[in-house]
Amino acid sequence: MVEGLNREQKNLLRHIRTIFAFNTVAPLYYMGVVAASEFLVYDAAKLYLALEFGATYAGIASTGIKYCSFYNEADAVCFGLVANSIAYDSAGSQIIYLGNSAFINNLYFSRVVATGYLHIKFNGYRLTIV
Repeated sequence: MVEGLNREQKNLLRHIRTIFAFNTVAPLYYMGVVAASEFLVYDAAKLYLALEFGATYAGIASTGIKYCSFYNEADAVCFGLVANSIAYDSAGSQIIYLGNSAFINNLYFSRVVATGYLHIKFNGYRLTIV
């Protein structure tokens, strides 16, 4: 088992181990620009166990909604993360989405697509599947 996990995280890892066989379970911490991360590309031999995943938007406001889509081991969308503050710009007569952050804990995924979010934080493990 991996050291330092709480009960919920240990149960999630046990559950994942009943589905997949792993070669390696390597700790991984990443905080930076989405476009520079390894999380964007699907690899059938790789999964991520996120103890904490966060996405932030550093801008002031935009007209585009921000969300993260998480893909499962079959490269199909299985979960979406959206946390937008919405305001109305009366001068521009449009809805705007204010910059903010969205966080989620304890999930696994094969890749992520972040639309609108510029930066991500990942704290967890890279699982290499046999």
